Amino acid sequence: MDDKGYLRLDRQWQTGDFVELCLPMQPRLTVAHPRIDPTRGSVAIERGPLVYCFESFDQPAEIDLLDVAIGRDAHLEALWRDDMLGGIMVIKATGCWVDAAAWGDDLYRPVSTRTPVTNRPMHLTAIPYYAWDNRGLGAMRVWVPLV
Repeated sequence: MDDKGYLRLDRQWQTGDFVELCLPMQPRLTVAHPRIDPTRGSVAIERGPLVYCFESFDQPAEIDLLDVAIGRDAHLEALWRDDMLGGIMVIKATGCWVDAAAWGDDLYRPVSTRTPVTNRPMHLTAIPYYAWDNRGLGAMRVWVPLV
């Protein structure tokens, strides 16, 4: 493997040759470099080489994806779903709904105001990123705040 993480297989391939690739397949939370402003303080879910995302279709109807977060100790479980998109592996995750109702219509406040925010536990479902936008219009996000 080179210093960028690539493995080059340089050989004369014959009919019947195969490559077996063994990857860790446990779901995991991933963070981006702290200098990447849009993802700072957020996590994404990955499993093997795949990135996962959250679609509004898979969450409770009253939940806006802008109001979900995941904790560092979130339980992540991979489950096969025959009934979704022709069969896919989903990730069930423990997370929370961030109820910022106390903010009203304010966009900004002084730090000293200390506006309370309530986090309510909930279960989230993530699908592989390649599978999103196949069920009609709805919200999607990959990166969610870490709480």
